[in-house]
Amino acid sequence: MRNRIALAMCILNMLLMPGICLAADHIVISEVLYDPVGTETGGEAAELYNPTAGPIDISGYTIKTESSPADATIPAGTVLQAHTFYLIADTGWSTLKDNASWPQADHEEAITMSNTDAGVALVHPNGTTIDAVGWGDPAGIGTGLYEGTPKTVVASGNSIRRTDLTIDTDDNSADFTASAPEPQNSSMTAGGEEGNGQSIMITVDVENNPPSVDTVAVLGDEDISTAGVQVSPVPESTKEVEVSADITDTDSTTSIMSVFATVSGPAGQKNLTMEKTSDLNSTTARYGTTILMEFHESAGMYNVTITAEDPATSGTLSTEFEYLSMTAISVDSASLHFTGAKPGGTTDISGDFALSTADAPTVRNIGNTRIDIGVYGTNLVDGTKSIAAENIKYSLDNDFESDLAGTLTTGLQIMSLGMDNGADSVASLGFRLYVPPATQNGNYTSTITIVAVSS
Repeated sequence: MRNRIALAMCILNMLLMPGICLAADHIVISEVLYDPVGTETGGEAAELYNPTAGPIDISGYTIKTESSPADATIPAGTVLQAHTFYLIADTGWSTLKDNASWPQADHEEAITMSNTDAGVALVHPNGTTIDAVGWGDPAGIGTGLYEGTPKTVVASGNSIRRTDLTIDTDDNSADFTASAPEPQNSSMTAGGEEGNGQSIMITVDVENNPPSVDTVAVLGDEDISTAGVQVSPVPESTKEVEVSADITDTDSTTSIMSVFATVSGPAGQKNLTMEKTSDLNSTTARYGTTILMEFHESAGMYNVTITAEDPATSGTLSTEFEYLSMTAISVDSASLHFTGAKPGGTTDISGDFALSTADAPTVRNIGNTRIDIGVYGTNLVDGTKSIAAENIKYSLDNDFESDLAGTLTTGLQIMSLGMDNGADSVASLGFRLYVPPATQNGNYTSTITIVAVSS
């Protein structure tokens, strides 16, 4: 028989020493058997208790351990009545438990609990940790698997058990003690069916339930060979990235006042309002928005956090996508014509920084990486007549004697320009042709190719 006078004692303590008792107002972990005498597989168990005056729906609650953030999941439709236990045990508990007289588990699922420096936590479907208890050295226990100071490790065959089912001080060493196991399931209440205990009716007016963001989806480019979500930039344009989120508010979808997305990454932060696209049912709705990713925004990982707000509270959920790197350029001139070319003389075509002047070449960085410029070309030919490519000079600053000038060859040459990514990242591109004295008259043509190279 457990905790028959716990509530009365807590009331007495509150009268004599206010603030000492911290009455539990949520499901608590009441007992953990992590090191059975028999097999570790099938012999471990965790017991929950509802210390409140009303039933609590524990559907989808999970048991987190060192082995898994969701080592066991409570089935849908599970409601734990007031002052009632719920027993979760390892698969095989019905036949492998240390004591055949112990009750059957309410739920069996394969769970793994370490014997030293470990813990378990009860986690709400929205990700909130409801309760946690750990044992051993806190330095060796995972985050969120203990409260305060962990309980010392107990001998094999013993369990750690909450000394007062109605109190949760958030300090495991104060709340738990070593004990012979006494597992109880949902057919049992604190104190069993015996005794003349006094019940206290507690009423709670719940005015508002917080909204929860159930799922967030970013629609990226299909790439089944790579994990995660990838988004490819569009050269010299804007990529539209669709985002959707399913939002639940148990008070009704009409209670949701606003939903917005915060996108943060190498290019800074964007704040976007999300609009409802459909009602999935009376409590869940789908919202959507479009992230506009410019071609010049830096590559890297971008975080997307969805926040749903109602009049009093809010809920959030995050995901991420990778904005892929892109190396690309554009030149505003498709063809150029040297005028006044004479044997033994030179003629120039000057570049500028205006994308609207096709007769004055401009190079633009239309990717999202820092780039250098690569140049190569062909000889100028007219039938059997030719002028070697080396008779053409190019310049990225209109100074054919500067460090940003070179002589055209048929092989790729890379000019260390270091053009940053940006909407207005441009450079001038000029050419100078020298016509050898022995050159015959004709209409000579050549192809010059400009490429982007990552710096």
